[in-house]
Amino acid sequence: MKHYFNLMFVWLFVYTLFFFGFVIDIEAQNYTSKYNSLLERYEYFDSNGNMIGYKKWNSLYDRWEYTDKSQQNNRSRYESPYNLDLIQKAVIHKQQQHDRNLDLIYDKLDEIYETLDNVVDIKGKLSNQELEEVTKFEKEVNETCRCDLSNTGNVRKIILWLNNWKRYFQSWGKSSISKGNNNNIQADKYQENKNVNYPKTVYFKSSVIIWDHPAIAKGKKIGDAKGSVKVLEKITEQCHKIEFNGIVGYIYGSLNR
Repeated sequence: MKHYFNLMFVWLFVYTLFFFGFVIDIEAQNYTSKYNSLLERYEYFDSNGNMIGYKKWNSLYDRWEYTDKSQQNNRSRYESPYNLDLIQKAVIHKQQQHDRNLDLIYDKLDEIYETLDNVVDIKGKLSNQELEEVTKFEKEVNETCRCDLSNTGNVRKIILWLNNWKRYFQSWGKSSISKGNNNNIQADKYQENKNVNYPKTVYFKSSVIIWDHPAIAKGKKIGDAKGSVKVLEKITEQCHKIEFNGIVGYIYGSLNR
């Protein structure tokens, strides 16, 4: 019996040292504790408010039992394999580039509609066929601008394509002025183009880009044409298939340059 009490004394002594050592360690590291009445335990938190452990009274063994949560927290903390900050910056940059390029397109569209207003001032009104061309232009704008506008290459093609439309619309007003008769100009280049036989040769004073596709938004530049150019076929009012120095491709805009 005496031996048994000696063992109990040693066990209580060791437990007391452990408990007070834990309390001293808690205080030295600026840990705080509070009692959780719902769970009936004392909970310990570090300076950031994270729970690092708790102790609970074990009535079966009449003792306090401490559970260390710090290691568990470290194991459960998720670390993303991706640089989320870098991804966010890239998304923001892409959106900013998209917005800047969209502004460029809007500016060019403003120029085109201003050109159409000037044509109306000169001619008095647009013919039915010209109105159909404007409607066609607007539909093609909606289709063409569905691409990735944050891509500068795509936007450059769109701007060149819009420039060709602008020159085409300008030709309506120039044609009216040169003829000096608004009534006779309603037929302008539409009737003229209907009676043209292909192939034919035209002369370009300035360099014209040759594309590999009749839709400029889908095509890429394959060369330049200047001087005498053989026109093989009329694709649309502003697109023709041509041959120049062995290169067969497409040009956009008026043939009268």
